[in-house]
Amino acid sequence: MRLLVVRHAAAEDKDEFARTGQSDDLRPLTADGKRDMREGARGLRNVVPKLDLLATSPLIRAVETAEILGAEYERKHVIVEPLRPESPYDDLARWAREHAKKDVVAIVGHEPHLSGLVSWLLAGANNSFIDLKKGAACLLEIENAPAAGSAMLLWSLAPRQLRGLGRR
Repeated sequence: MRLLVVRHAAAEDKDEFARTGQSDDLRPLTADGKRDMREGARGLRNVVPKLDLLATSPLIRAVETAEILGAEYERKHVIVEPLRPESPYDDLARWAREHAKKDVVAIVGHEPHLSGLVSWLLAGANNSFIDLKKGAACLLEIENAPAAGSAMLLWSLAPRQLRGLGRR
């Protein structure tokens, strides 16, 4: 399976949103974040032409990012609790193993959870050694079951690179 890891696009300022009294789970993308993600999604589609499954964290900023990706890929998303930022990597690996027969599975989530997950999948590392900016993506190849040290990094693209690919 190939695992496409996407960090959510730019969201409203955390401190400003906290003043509304609402849960951070409800913090949405900014208008610029949505625009940039639409361009990035077009670029992503140029390098990953199809998705078999699109999964997202239940937090609104990730859901909105998944909706933008879903519109580009003409695919609905599913909410996956183990994509919450505080979830153990083993929980997400267990979920991914259920979908290991699919060719391309995309997940949308948060930092530092995603970079930690990618580092764990690549090297079994408990410390992150990759940095995913807002709207960035990387593609992992997992030959057997997703687990610590089971993946190989195929590529990692910054948001600006994805947007550039989307303008072609």
